[in-house]
Amino acid sequence: MGVDTPDGRQVKQGTIGVFAGAAFNPNETVQLKDGSRISLSAYAGRTNIQLLKASDFNTKLREKGCDKSVTVQKICRIAKDESEIRQIFEALWENSNKGEEILAKAIKKNKDLYEFEKMLASSTSAGSPAPNAAKSNLGDGT
Repeated sequence: MGVDTPDGRQVKQGTIGVFAGAAFNPNETVQLKDGSRISLSAYAGRTNIQLLKASDFNTKLREKGCDKSVTVQKICRIAKDESEIRQIFEALWENSNKGEEILAKAIKKNKDLYEFEKMLASSTSAGSPAPNAAKSNLGDGT
């Protein structure tokens, strides 16, 4: 999706990138070649990248016909990695009326991962939680 230009690597003309802007601090800045700094949202506007929040993705899911119980936040907690998030979204796009079923399959598929995370969380001290311990509450199907 990128091309080399005299000004460096740039997004191809006509390509609109999608970037999960809520994953970053709103005070983040980008340093330009001339040394000046601009906000991430201003940079995104200049480079034709759309910054989307989780609520924007949830709106798209509703427009596609997914039930309100299917949310981006839930998908991210259920999926084991970025690749699986993409797979779940693709499945939802193809069968939006089967959202709960798609999420239930992902939970079942990742059950061992959730059990492992629960084990890690219980074996660590109270002051230092296990990495990714937040996912461990999903083994119960929520």
